[in-house]
Amino acid sequence: MNHKKKKRIFIVSLLLIDILALFVYAEIFFVISSSLLLIWAGRDLERCELLLLSCFDVILIMAVLIDDGKFQFWNQVYELLDENTNLIYWFRTGHWHAIRLFVAYPGYLISCVGKIGLDQGFTIYIGIIFELLYLYILRILKIYVKEIWTSGLVTGGALIVLFFIMNGRLVFAFLGLQLIIYGQVCSFNNIQKNKWMEWGRIGIGLVLTTVSSGTMLLTVAYVCLIFIIRYLYLISKLEKVKVAHLFLCMCILAIPVWIKVVEYILNMINKNIIYYGGGIEAVVKMLQHGMGKLIFISDSRFYFAYFVILAGVLFINVLLLWQLVIKKYWELLPLYLAVNLGVYGFAVGLSTGIMLLLPLMLAILIKANKITV
Repeated sequence: MNHKKKKRIFIVSLLLIDILALFVYAEIFFVISSSLLLIWAGRDLERCELLLLSCFDVILIMAVLIDDGKFQFWNQVYELLDENTNLIYWFRTGHWHAIRLFVAYPGYLISCVGKIGLDQGFTIYIGIIFELLYLYILRILKIYVKEIWTSGLVTGGALIVLFFIMNGRLVFAFLGLQLIIYGQVCSFNNIQKNKWMEWGRIGIGLVLTTVSSGTMLLTVAYVCLIFIIRYLYLISKLEKVKVAHLFLCMCILAIPVWIKVVEYILNMINKNIIYYGGGIEAVVKMLQHGMGKLIFISDSRFYFAYFVILAGVLFINVLLLWQLVIKKYWELLPLYLAVNLGVYGFAVGLSTGIMLLLPLMLAILIKANKITV
């Protein structure tokens, strides 16, 4: 029996033990799941990187075991669970928070199967999400930096701090955006990856970011802009025609899907506008929910001037992005674009704005490593 077959048998056996462990003791399930993650990561990480991931996992496991009810199932989805625990039921009724319940649902399943509290199950689930988040951070660093020990320690430490200070909602959006960024980093650095895997990461990433209207819109904007930039600068004229034809065919074939997606996005936007009172005043109030608190405008006569100024800032920003990033730092564009959009995210809310945190930290560490080399 060759090495690959032995490894497969071992992984399958460990997976079965992991499932059985969930029925007996949920904390053991978390430990074995972390081990499976390390084995999976071993395909493209070296010993140093695996050591970093192992240390991170050990610290995280200890944190979860010490405070196993740290993360609380957030209210929006708990209300749905309290009424009906059947996930399919909420999708059939077309409830707008059904997709958020879908994102959080594994935490509920862990609590049910493991016969532990809902918050305990959700905390174990969040622990696994943090481990995946750190894995993709290491993968991105590995593309840009030869020796990632220092950068890996910094990012790992930052994630541990975030684990203790943030709620259990935004981490899903962090992971969702990071999955998408990783795929784009590979494309912009000419690293051959499976195209179906890239589309899969984009789909999973977009679903994970639906935990908040702001993070969802930021990620949709990121995906649209990054593909426009790739279309304009990354492919030849002949390929552009092929891509345009393929995109048109996909749009036609997937019309029912696109209708649902656009309908969901528009309804989420409309829900927020209605929440703030409706009309143009609601749009201004939405902006005042974020950085707009610093630029409060109570007189409606100045609304037009307000948006003209914002349009001017956006125009200047696009020019700077083209001159400074697309021309000079092409290989870092996926990170810089995420940071750039995150700045605008602050206009509508703090949770949306801090989506720039991880891409910004990665960009700084990558540039610092290149300067010191």
